[in-house]
Amino acid sequence: MVSTLAQALDIAERFPAHQVGVTVDTYHIWWDDQAPAQIARAGAQGGVHTFQLADWTTPLPEGVLNGRGQIGDGAIDMREWKGHVEAAGYTGPIEVELFNDALWTRDGREVLAETAARFAEHAAWSGEGRARVWCGPAIRKPCLPGGQARTRCVGPRAARPPATATRRCCTAPADRPPCPVL
Repeated sequence: MVSTLAQALDIAERFPAHQVGVTVDTYHIWWDDQAPAQIARAGAQGGVHTFQLADWTTPLPEGVLNGRGQIGDGAIDMREWKGHVEAAGYTGPIEVELFNDALWTRDGREVLAETAARFAEHAAWSGEGRARVWCGPAIRKPCLPGGQARTRCVGPRAARPPATATRRCCTAPADRPPCPVL
């Protein structure tokens, strides 16, 4: 079992960094006082491949898997973690991971707007440009034409997908329209 970023890096270091790296996921590592040093370790090797934000709220819901909180609702200092990742040299997309049944019952456009505002309030640095945000319904993954899944992102460096990607979704329930591009 891999429970810490250090353990994940021990495995990843066996391979070239451009092939195998780690995801810095605040929901899974915020409790580990060694995680900031391990982020620096990963950054020194070019091994931070993705960065995900999700807040830790209590009490955790039944099932825990869908217990990731909206940015700013929990115990994690998002700006601090973003600082660790940026200090390690990561300049890629920042993904907000909202596996949360209560959020999923709300209108996707409302949640998207709230998430963008929360990112600006709790994660963006003062003066940082407006975040480009996109998502799709259900599993929040827009699709390419033809139904191929596409992933990411919420964050100031996120690449905006083609306009067609936000209008077609692979797994969209009939009652949930796709999220708009802001």
